[in-house]
Amino acid sequence: MARPRRDVMKHVIGHDNIGILFNRQIVGLEVSHFGVSRIPSCKGTFYLGNKGQDYLAPLYVCESETKPLFGESVRKTNISPTFMTALRCILGEGATRVTPEEVLAYAYAVFFSPMYRFRYMELLKLDFPRLPLTSSRDLFSALVRLGDALIALHLMEAQTLTRHMTRFVGGTNLAVEKVSWSNDTVWLDKGCTRGFRGVPKQCGPSNSEVTRSARSGSKTARAASFRWTTSNITTALLSPSPKPSA
Repeated sequence: MARPRRDVMKHVIGHDNIGILFNRQIVGLEVSHFGVSRIPSCKGTFYLGNKGQDYLAPLYVCESETKPLFGESVRKTNISPTFMTALRCILGEGATRVTPEEVLAYAYAVFFSPMYRFRYMELLKLDFPRLPLTSSRDLFSALVRLGDALIALHLMEAQTLTRHMTRFVGGTNLAVEKVSWSNDTVWLDKGCTRGFRGVPKQCGPSNSEVTRSARSGSKTARAASFRWTTSNITTALLSPSPKPSA
């Protein structure tokens, strides 16, 4: 877990590895600063600013900096034995077979839960994300399956991505001018002539983000609005219900 530097990235470069991306401190009205990567990350993964920092936590730590010519790299899990012991004790019988990949998938599903982001929003704005654990093996397994699906989608590795639910309309210009939603379409321009058709309302951009983008007109604000839209499409897979109100 660190800034983009060799001590951490050497475990990703040239190795079959994966890491979770997250921020310490959040800027903005919404929490959407989580991701996964099989390649090195750099500062500005989520946004560029003077508050908050991107972190990459590799799932495995490799002993050598490069993959050997023959065989696989010698590696060990980057999850502490103390955590694994605590998780297995909480889950009870049968949990001795929990793998690091399952822990990653569980954490990813939790971090993309709308209820998690709503409940811990103020804490996420100040410090590293904390991972609540469940004693229900059924719930743990269900979240692992959802997390695996999200990871595959975000890495563009899911087979379902070959069957598109949306289509781009309005030519070939993909420049983001202003993000809005109407008629099951996320529009990318002020005139509502270019965008992605086939997007349900609950997956469209929020009113607050659209207003902020329109007032600012800056590339940063427009990127933040589009990023929120992408995140909301993902969270809709976990929960189709509206965001909880205070």
